[in-house]
Amino acid sequence: MQETELYRYWEFYNKSGDTIFWDNNSLKILDCGDLNEHSGPDFQFACFQFNGIVYHGAVEFHLEIDDWYRHNHHRDPAYGDVVLHVLARQPGKTKYVKHLASGRSIPAFVLPKPVHSVNKNRCVKGKKLSPARIKGILQELALQRLDLKVQSYAKSLKSYSEHAVFYSHFFRVLGYPFNKNSFELLAQKIPLHIFEAFKNKPVILMAIYFGCAGFLQGSYNDIFAIRLQKLYSHYQASLSCSILHPSQWQMSAVRPLNHPHFRIAAWIAFLLSLQNKAPFTVIYHQLQQRLEYREAYQLLQALLSIKTRGYWRDHYALDKSLKDKKNDVYLGPARINELLSNLIIPLSIAQANKGQNPGFSSYLKDFYLWMPGKSGYGSFFRKQPWLMEYQNIWQSCNTGQALLHLNNVYCSVNQCAVCPLGRKIQG
Repeated sequence: MQETELYRYWEFYNKSGDTIFWDNNSLKILDCGDLNEHSGPDFQFACFQFNGIVYHGAVEFHLEIDDWYRHNHHRDPAYGDVVLHVLARQPGKTKYVKHLASGRSIPAFVLPKPVHSVNKNRCVKGKKLSPARIKGILQELALQRLDLKVQSYAKSLKSYSEHAVFYSHFFRVLGYPFNKNSFELLAQKIPLHIFEAFKNKPVILMAIYFGCAGFLQGSYNDIFAIRLQKLYSHYQASLSCSILHPSQWQMSAVRPLNHPHFRIAAWIAFLLSLQNKAPFTVIYHQLQQRLEYREAYQLLQALLSIKTRGYWRDHYALDKSLKDKKNDVYLGPARINELLSNLIIPLSIAQANKGQNPGFSSYLKDFYLWMPGKSGYGSFFRKQPWLMEYQNIWQSCNTGQALLHLNNVYCSVNQCAVCPLGRKIQG
């Protein structure tokens, strides 16, 4: 099970209105809240009735109760307003977690799998809309989702530099779809000043990332892996950060090129290609040229499409070589589009707004709508295949962003009667 499956259960029980029970506790979800696509609790602004008392606040989801502490949420101020800890698996004797800043005990609740199908009703076409009208609606939905990301980055920029925000969220995107939280946690364990200190020494920096990720604890026969182990052992005492637990990483069902080892190597290679320049500075200045969209897109693809060489050309993980082919690049076009849509463009807009540059912000929004390619959310389309027809009407990599926003704002919260695409439920 993945946390995303728990999200669907949470949304299902909100729509059904059922009261559910676990360990002598009752729960009725009145408003499932907003799914958080960035750092912080999984759902924000939720409202539910727990043991007869109505609560308002954030809800965090984990597979196991100890993940709260493994992810260091008890020390993170962003999790101070969490009021419920939803789990997939039965905890031991302890049924609460604590947050150090608030001092509050946060109750756990194991969410059962719904007896009935999560997608019980069938969504069908309603009133007929022209393709041009549908395209306009999809673009508006995509911009609404983009604006949510911009607001989140703008909030982060009040407390952190644009370089720190870029660093943390670049790692989060590297972990899509299964390891995003673990990658973000790894960035927190290796803060920007450590990365700055060793960015001219790529092998040492790689050893630090692999070591803190917990990937150097095993026994290796591979010469390169043994070298990283020795380097990490030398620098470990000066880092003063704990090591991630193996259970925090998902390796099964992960394609070789999405393997966390290979993604860390991609980050190091990206830094090396910039020749000591700050990553966000290079990208932001390139966008500021306001080139024709196609030229700007090609330059960004070239900047982020780093070719492999040496060890990582024929390995996808430490001590794991590819059998039938070689790696050409670290990041493919789909992953680069995810970086552009989820990080580079919204963070650049937030930075432009901070500098009171509305013209540049407008250029970035238009560039976002123009971006070519197909949506990378294959699993989402498999669950709701009727959405695929809209991909054909607006052929953009951000069609998926529009449909995700449609799902979050309308489909998942039973707002089908006001669906902007005019669809309806046939039960």
